[in-house]
Amino acid sequence: MKAPTHSFDSHASELPLATQPPSHSAQKSIRWGWLEWLQQRSQRLISSMTGSPEPQIRQLRNGDLRWRAYDPISRRAAHFTSEQELRQWLEQRYYR
Repeated sequence: MKAPTHSFDSHASELPLATQPPSHSAQKSIRWGWLEWLQQRSQRLISSMTGSPEPQIRQLRNGDLRWRAYDPISRRAAHFTSEQELRQWLEQRYYR
């Protein structure tokens, strides 16, 4: 009885997408996402160590452009869909 032979290389193009190595653009996107995540975490760490009373504002880029603001004095976060809403929130915060 003859043992079956397999040629894995000839079937590499038939593998599902999940097992294919990521494309160059996908690798670049993954690296950018990782760097953005690392930058956000380092900014949070620094601000938590300095105890700054200034509001922390970040742009979120998940589909639509949005903003997240955190007030360390009241320990509340708010999300905004427009820059105008964010500006109004900042003005109200200072005129309380």
